[in-house]
Parts: sequence; C-alpha cells; structure tokens
Amino acid sequence: MCSGDANWSGNIFDFFFRINQSITAGVKVPFKIASDNVTRDDDTPVHKALREVLANALIHADYHGRRGLVIDKYPKRLEVSNPGTLRMSKSVAIAGGTSDARNGKIFNIFSLVRIGERSGMGLSSLYGTWEKEHFAAPSIVESYEPDHTKVIVEFESDDSELGEKPSEVGVKKAVSEGENAEVKEKTGVSDDGKTEIVHEKQISGHVKSVSDDVNHDFEVLMGAYRSDFRENARKVLYVFAEVPEADISSVAKRLGFSAKSVWRAIRAMKEVGLLVREGGDKGGRWIVKKAGI
Repeated sequence: MCSGDANWSGNIFDFFFRINQSITAGVKVPFKIASDNVTRDDDTPVHKALREVLANALIHADYHGRRGLVIDKYPKRLEVSNPGTLRMSKSVAIAGGTSDARNGKIFNIFSLVRIGERSGMGLSSLYGTWEKEHFAAPSIVESYEPDHTKVIVEFESDDSELGEKPSEVGVKKAVSEGENAEVKEKTGVSDDGKTEIVHEKQISGHVKSVSDDVNHDFEVLMGAYRSDFRENARKVLYVFAEVPEADISSVAKRLGFSAKSVWRAIRAMKEVGLLVREGGDKGGRWIVKKAGI
C-alpha cells in the first residue's frame, strides 16, 4: 500500500486502520476471556503497543519533509519510519510522561477514537510491554539528511541470544560490592565437552572505577530494559572499559554471547549515552561515559 495507489482514500485515518490490520496480523494471541466473561479477548497489550507505534509515527511525522512514512513488516520484525527526528532525547521519550506532538490536531483526533489517549506514553508503553513479553528490546534510530526516525520492534524472545550457551564458553562474573571489587573465575565448557576453569585476568583499576562511578548511572539509564538484558549489557560494558579497542567478535567470544547479542547491548548503551564510539571501525575505541559527561 502506497500513496500512489488508487484503491484507498489517501486519508491519514484510513491509512491507520488499514495498516493496523496488516501489522497486527499474525501476532500471537494468548487465550483470555474478556470482561463480559463470555467472549475471547483478542486485543492483547502487544496489539495495543503496535497501535501506539503506528499512531505515534503519524502524529509525529514531518509532513513537509523529503521522505514519506515507511512501514516494513518482516516475519519477526516490524520497522516503522516517519519523516522528522525526535523533539526530545530518546531517554526522555522512552521514560514517558512528556509530550511534544509535532501534529497536535492529529493527536487530538486519534484521542477521540481512544488511540494514543495517554499523552507522551507511546514509547514507554511499547518498551514496558516488550519487557513483559520477554521480547528483544525495541530500538530507535534517528537519521539525518533527510531527517527521519525509525522504530524497530522484534517479535522474538531475547533469552536465547543473551543467556549463556552450553556449546560456548560462558562467563560467570561475581563482582562484589565495595572498593575492592574483583572478577572471580570464568567457568565454561571446552569444544570436546570437558569442563574447564579459565582464570580471567583481574579487572584493572580503570574497571574498578567504572564499577564504583558508573553502576548507578547504568541502573538508571538502562532501567527500561529487562534485568537479564541489563546484566549481560553490564558485562559488555566492563569488557570495553578494560579493553576499549576490543571489537564485537572478540567481546562475543570472551563472554560466550553471540555477536548479535553484543551488538544489541552496544546499541542500547549508545542510545542512553553510556558508550560512545571514538574513531572508525579500524583503529577506533569505545569510551565508557558517566551521565552528564
């Protein structure tokens, strides 16, 4: 469906209701009885969150921009891109409660039909719902020239990506609290299936300072993500603090994660400002930052 098609009105709300049916088709619906105790409730929190994503794109689109609104649906992923960038920081948008609609009248009309009723809560609702469903955390990507914002949501659990894998070396770091925090032992399974103990190099003083100074910021800034995702992202952060020049593949091998899992952790920490890339792919390094720096 595109703006040049002659089989629809071209109206924003006609577009919304047609596309909403397409993007929610195939979403798994658990059996649940509606409030009347008779009929089945097919309107799950996932359906509602997807409606909010679509409505947000229409409400915040820059209709004078050079790009149109683009929606791509894949078997396990949905990408919604609208012209124009965010009018607030990503962390504020995800936290919710702050509204700055680019098209206020469109927002008001959607509210009249009970869509996007809670001002400034669209992205917060999405992140909260995805965490409860144990889906991979959504991501927000802003691009420029031309300006556009893309929201990417995946319909699959992140558990297999973020947990330890029995066929790979798994890292079990027990970091004690206080000034003398040390990394304990790393336990894994060798290629021939025999259990082996590998003594990890102790965390350097630099990483100790990260543990003391950044952990609080990490908990606050990464609070919207699932707890197991946060803990694995923290391990990635510690590796970059110790070895800023490390690449994704070496971090994945060291922690026993997939490269995709490491990249997801990096992407999340970049979005909240905990990690900054300095330099290019070759010769570059990752900088661990504290909030406000």
